[in-house]
Amino acid sequence: MNPLFKYAKTFSGLTPEREASLKEIAPEITPHLQTVTNSSYNNSGAIPSTARYLDGGVDKQKDTHLNGLIGLFTKTIDVEFAQCM
Repeated sequence: MNPLFKYAKTFSGLTPEREASLKEIAPEITPHLQTVTNSSYNNSGAIPSTARYLDGGVDKQKDTHLNGLIGLFTKTIDVEFAQCM
């Protein structure tokens, strides 16, 4: 395993048991992640200092955010996953 990735998993507390728990609860969580993403970006867009960073690219950023969240619950969290983030 990549040493930096191993350190990051250890630092975050992401154990194999916790990864398994994320996959176990995925069916309950993932249907709500679109709402979480929309809410997050709607709130961020209301803050003038962050709105300028979202201008024109909100849909792409929402898609990236949603795919990342879904991946946390459905994919193997490995180096390839981290590189896509």
